[in-house]
Amino acid sequence: MCTNILVGDIIRPSEEVIRNCSNPHLRRSFYGSFLARRPALVLKRTDGYYQDSEEAIIAYKLKTGEWREEKWRKWLKNFTFVKRPNNSDELNKFHNYRGFTKNRHLTIYFGVKCFFIRSWLGGVGITDPDVPYQYGDHPIDPSTLGKKIRVAFSQVHDCNHLRQDGKLPEGFLEKIKKKSSENIKNSETEIINKYNIKPENFWKKTKEISIRQLHDCYVLRKNGYQFTEADEYVSISVSDEFLGISVIDFSASPRRSEKYFRTNRSYLSRMLPFLSDDILNIDF
Repeated sequence: MCTNILVGDIIRPSEEVIRNCSNPHLRRSFYGSFLARRPALVLKRTDGYYQDSEEAIIAYKLKTGEWREEKWRKWLKNFTFVKRPNNSDELNKFHNYRGFTKNRHLTIYFGVKCFFIRSWLGGVGITDPDVPYQYGDHPIDPSTLGKKIRVAFSQVHDCNHLRQDGKLPEGFLEKIKKKSSENIKNSETEIINKYNIKPENFWKKTKEISIRQLHDCYVLRKNGYQFTEADEYVSISVSDEFLGISVIDFSASPRRSEKYFRTNRSYLSRMLPFLSDDILNIDF
């Protein structure tokens, strides 16, 4: 099963998949190192969604002895388990690949005079119509920020369970969009009045980060990033203060390009220092 394969594991291309790969077009999708049955190293399990993720970012060991990180995610069902490192617990602090029944997603905005938190309605990706913005003063108190993040997560809703054959009930989305717009207007008006912000300046000088609640951790991502190398994971069990500090520090970190992370902070480069020789030198 895919859930039995963890970060740091050595895996190998499945002989069954290779044997059944007689179609030339299909074989092209399993090019190079896969068909050569080269050892593979699991670098990251991708985040779960409404079900467990069955994909991972891996690196193949080339015949030269070097490890090469693959650009695209791979289906773990096409591999078999070979070996697990002794420090597997250290490499697998979170079960981010586990699925969930409720999609919890927030965006945290850091303005000049305050911060505020917008909750997203799971299943449709619009502002939750029934959750007013959480907000607080500058300078930010980490404990207050952490507490308000958890309050927002506890209140957010998910409408995905209402879908029948992939479709929401007729008229549902139009009704929700109207309520959502009213919630946005009321929340923003309340913050503008409290902090004496000119309406036209409400969104100026605002940094924002996304935060999602997964199986046993939160994942933080900067606005606009479409890659995962810069994501940061924080345990759900940490204190409000630690959560707040983590979010503040993450938002204050410099923005870097995707090329920077792929070159200087790749999953492989971060993984190698934590692996023993019996893992790194494996070959077959």
